[in-house]
Amino acid sequence: MQVGPWRVLRGKGLGVYGFVYLVERVGQESAGPFALKVARYPRDPRFEREGELLSRVRHPHVPRLHDRGEWTSPNGESFPYVVMDAIDGVTLYAWAAHQPRSLRERLRALEQVARAYPSGPGRAGRPCGVERGGSPLDP
Repeated sequence: MQVGPWRVLRGKGLGVYGFVYLVERVGQESAGPFALKVARYPRDPRFEREGELLSRVRHPHVPRLHDRGEWTSPNGESFPYVVMDAIDGVTLYAWAAHQPRSLRERLRALEQVARAYPSGPGRAGRPCGVERGGSPLDP
């Protein structure tokens, strides 16, 4: 399966707002891997905001944006997507649940996340989360 110039290798995560796949850029396979996040709902405006936010953020703990666009399903519906660096690791939720964390540890982690994203008038936002769901792509 291919989405724009991206070849889907396998599913990586399912979420409330979208689906994440491990992908590679066709013709530049050694440059990856990358993560493709496709909106769960057609024309979801949250993905436009996420793409805009990621295009402005430069932080060592935030995946870099490489591409954004729309994927058209076989039935003609358009699903926005973003492509970013693929990151191995656990979600913030899994990290907190894995072993008991003090309130101080949890607040410190949340502070680091909050500091990575731009804030102020017209700049508020955060990326869509990844949790559980079904997928519009069938790699």
